[in-house]
Amino acid sequence: MKAFCFAALVGCFALVGQFSHAEEKPLMGSYIHDSGELTLTMTFKKEKKLVIKVEAGEMGCTLECKYTITKEGVYECVLEKFSKQGDFPVEKEKGYTFNFKVKAEKAAFVLSDFKGEASDEEAKGAIEGKYTLKTD
Repeated sequence: MKAFCFAALVGCFALVGQFSHAEEKPLMGSYIHDSGELTLTMTFKKEKKLVIKVEAGEMGCTLECKYTITKEGVYECVLEKFSKQGDFPVEKEKGYTFNFKVKAEKAAFVLSDFKGEASDEEAKGAIEGKYTLKTD
């Protein structure tokens, strides 16, 4: 009887863990990450829209995306519009996909496990890290 109760309890915890990410609320608001030469601002909007602004002095880019969140808590993004400022060395086409995980904290989140195109690997170090809620 004890073994049955223990097995049932373990099964309940497994189910709770399986659905916990799907029930999390999506992030909302603007978060900023300074990675040395680059400043990244991620703005999570209603209807699962995400705007990413990358600034490097006088140059940069803006990515407007739609996203979904998997049961595992992975943000899967699809680029809808890309605009470039100055001589920024990166360009992305509509339909470009990328994904990442977030660990929410109070007024912040940590972005990890960024995956995109093979050429994005060198940018991974600048993209991943702690983003803090923009308060102005």
